[in-house]
Amino acid sequence: MQVSGLDLLIDLIIKLTTLLTTLFIWFQARQIAIQTRASVYQQISQQMLNIDKIFLKNPGLRKFFYDKSYKVNSKKEAFEKWMAIDEVTKQRLLAIAELLVDFLDNILYQRKYLKGYPWETWDVYFCELFKSVPVIVFLEEQRGGRWYPDSIKIFARKCITRKCIRIS
Repeated sequence: MQVSGLDLLIDLIIKLTTLLTTLFIWFQARQIAIQTRASVYQQISQQMLNIDKIFLKNPGLRKFFYDKSYKVNSKKEAFEKWMAIDEVTKQRLLAIAELLVDFLDNILYQRKYLKGYPWETWDVYFCELFKSVPVIVFLEEQRGGRWYPDSIKIFARKCITRKCIRIS
């Protein structure tokens, strides 16, 4: 059987169309991945901004999370500082701490799917909270086993084993 010029032309068009379609699909997939990364980054940034807004509306609560005078080096010290706080403030602090731990849970979930993102900065941030903020120490100690997924307990242990946490 002899192949005509028309058959060769059709074969070439089919192969070229297949190649162009494959390249187009690859380009589209790459663009979707870029958009997904941007969307996830935006979501994470928005969550942190929402937490910042809480501190803007309640500036007196910020010190319990970020002021060096409230940082602790042991569970005993965390408990002592926690017990010195009035009940209304404790409830507000617990609400913020739960929001922060939920935020951590979201970050831990996202990191499974976003390789190459600089997650280390968040590790440092959350390790600092887990190691020295009385309300986070108290929350993890009192409710961690019942309320939070294994990922958060694993992260807390990871902070301890990396000597990022000094809680004994």
